[in-house]
Amino acid sequence: MGERAARAELFEGTGVELEFCRGYTPWRFPSPEDYVRFMESRYGPTLEARERLTAEGTWGACRDEILAMAKRRNEATDGTLRMSAEYLVVAGRRTGEGPRRASAAERTEGRAASPRHALRGVRGCRPVPDHALSSPD
Repeated sequence: MGERAARAELFEGTGVELEFCRGYTPWRFPSPEDYVRFMESRYGPTLEARERLTAEGTWGACRDEILAMAKRRNEATDGTLRMSAEYLVVAGRRTGEGPRRASAAERTEGRAASPRHALRGVRGCRPVPDHALSSPD
């Protein structure tokens, strides 16, 4: 579902207008190897992959790829690891069309008037143009 239209289909007929923005959070570790150790011992999806791939005998190759990726994306030059992790924020605003259901946001005083307004409060968030949503992440 890389295209904006495909994502919007999920909300078709609901009367919800969507806005997207990307944010970035810095990840810092003592070294790329420490990052991999953290991911393989504490991060759920990597734990699952490690368990399955170890049974298949291919975890070592996958681990090497994760380490190589961390080294490629490393912005630090002092032996530590510093890289930016990207995330996508999706905000929706009811337009008045479609089925009506009271939301928690509607019961909260001072709710945002538009999705773009809601996204302004997200630290480091940059609006995503339509063409950027159609490219693979």
